Amino acid sequence: MKSIGSNKLTVRARRALQRQRQRGAAAVEFALVLPLFIVLILGMIDFSHLWFVYSTMNQAARQAARVGSLQPRATSVAMAKTAGEQYLRPAGLVPPKTNVEPDLPTLSDTLVVRVRLVGYRNISGFSYSLFGSTNPFLNLTNLTVESRMRLENP
Repeated sequence: MKSIGSNKLTVRARRALQRQRQRGAAAVEFALVLPLFIVLILGMIDFSHLWFVYSTMNQAARQAARVGSLQPRATSVAMAKTAGEQYLRPAGLVPPKTNVEPDLPTLSDTLVVRVRLVGYRNISGFSYSLFGSTNPFLNLTNLTVESRMRLENP
């Protein structure tokens, strides 16, 4: 009879050991997957922030070109610069980090507005230069957006 009781203990001990091994395996799997998951989440946050900044700059350039195109030729450049800077201010994109550069060529009736962001840094601080720092497609430190509109009051 003792062998039957000890046999039951052995089965219970085996099950407990198996559960501990499974918990250990889950911990190892978690430790392997966690860094990849964190990098993925940080990448999504950084890309979202970059998209927000780029979209805000694009809208600021369009707003500046719209305001400048409705003004007389003499004041269009100054009004466009003011409108672009006012649009960027609530997003925290203020000079000297950003430059609103309206340009009105003398022989043209088209107002060109460029918004430049110098020294863009992502939120996480993680460097995404996977293919080297010489790759022009991954150089996101300087962003430039341009908008053009014809003057309504030349």
